[in-house]
Amino acid sequence: MARLTGAPGGCASRPRLGGDPQCACAHDPATVSDPGGLCAATAKGQATRRAWVADGEVVTQSALAFHWRTSTRTVQRELKREQIFGFHIDGQTYVIAEFLRVDRLMATAVSSALRGLSPETKLVFWKRAHGALGGRTVCEILESERPVPALARVTELAQVWVAEDGVKRPE
Repeated sequence: MARLTGAPGGCASRPRLGGDPQCACAHDPATVSDPGGLCAATAKGQATRRAWVADGEVVTQSALAFHWRTSTRTVQRELKREQIFGFHIDGQTYVIAEFLRVDRLMATAVSSALRGLSPETKLVFWKRAHGALGGRTVCEILESERPVPALARVTELAQVWVAEDGVKRPE
């Protein structure tokens, strides 16, 4: 594979193809050579994810394991199997705080129904108010209604999201 350095729109210190995984600017917005380039976008994304940690939008795997009264290893296994999803931030995997509002069965059922979508799309699904749910969020529905019918409504909506995204789900 070709090795390109200083590619337009990127960091001048990072090889673009087949190069080092970390550039010299470390994606720090203060040291990025091209504020409109790839490294600047990466730096902004990393800063946003760090803010999620600081704001409590995401929590550690161990916090989720404690809340669900299970082991961190079980949470890691569910992440690996895509039964739940997370975000890799500064060398650690975090999960969405919404998982603390519902039980493990509900979180894994909804997240499994979203299999094939990006973690960012799954996050939007969990956080937004849905017209199909009467203008409420997933957690609001799961907390306010009888568990089984509420879970059925939410997983059905999740499957519609996957179908609309054009992702082929495994049977």
